[in-house]
Amino acid sequence: MPYWLILVFIIISGCSFSSDYTPWVEDEFFFYKLNETREYTFKPSNLSRPEVVIYDSSCNLPTGLFSIKPDGSKVAKFNWNVTAKVIRKNKIIESITLKPITGWLSDNSLDCYKSISLGIFDSISGELFPKEVKVIISVNKVDSRYSIPNDELSLGIRNSPIL
Repeated sequence: MPYWLILVFIIISGCSFSSDYTPWVEDEFFFYKLNETREYTFKPSNLSRPEVVIYDSSCNLPTGLFSIKPDGSKVAKFNWNVTAKVIRKNKIIESITLKPITGWLSDNSLDCYKSISLGIFDSISGELFPKEVKVIISVNKVDSRYSIPNDELSLGIRNSPIL
């Protein structure tokens, strides 16, 4: 076995990287509240790629939320405007518009998603934020299909399985 491969294995195994996608932050799904702003603070692990996700406990997010273009890429059919900002030392270092990137199918049905990834933060890592991260999520426009409370949907920030 090449020495560089052994070194890579030792480095990765010594890091606090985890394939556990348990959220660092969990909250109610609040994208139905126009002008609502929420602030979250959490500690990311090393080698993490934090993402914002919607969790669905009862098959409310049908697979038809994405349409497929002829080139095979997905287009989300959500009609909201929600932004997420990463704050460090009282300055915005990253701002993203949350829109579905991909979904993970439900364990019980192929007709709906159990979670949908809405955005990955490129500026966050355990080295850049050694103590904690502050993320502010704001709802600027509400999608009429999701304009009422739904206890079966929730919001989370977790380590992304997307590479």
